[in-house]
Amino acid sequence: MSYATGHVKHDETSESVAIRTHLPDEQPFADKAWLVATARMGAHLKSTADVESWPDLFAPGVAQE
Repeated sequence: MSYATGHVKHDETSESVAIRTHLPDEQPFADKAWLVATARMGAHLKSTADVESWPDLFAPGVAQE
């Protein structure tokens, strides 16, 4: 699946939030597609494969309830 810049996902287990960066999913940027913030480990970058199963919190361009 393709995600727009600004898409937000949340992992309740690790209490992490991920926001889609503008970087492409292709190498050499594949592992930098998402900026992940955590309460315990600070911020780091991950690939789409790492966060794809996390539930969506916000999808740009989709009306929010």
